[in-house]
Amino acid sequence: MISFFGRKQLEKITWESKIIDIDKFTYNNKELLRKRLFSRFGEFDFNQPYFLKGPEKRYCIAFKVEPIYQSLISFDFPKKDG
Repeated sequence: MISFFGRKQLEKITWESKIIDIDKFTYNNKELLRKRLFSRFGEFDFNQPYFLKGPEKRYCIAFKVEPIYQSLISFDFPKKDG
């Protein structure tokens, strides 16, 4: 699967990547989430605000990407109404 990551501030797509591993699961507490992510993907920044402030239990979909190339393709981001 190919994914594209953009930077809204630049209004450009900055990376094209290939998803090389994906895991989806439910978790009942963050310690189980932490252990599963580390055992599956190895090094992980557990100090990310999304991890720290996220729900104590929920559904997780995590993936590992391999960069294909960096680009600076211009595109228009959808505008919010209002």
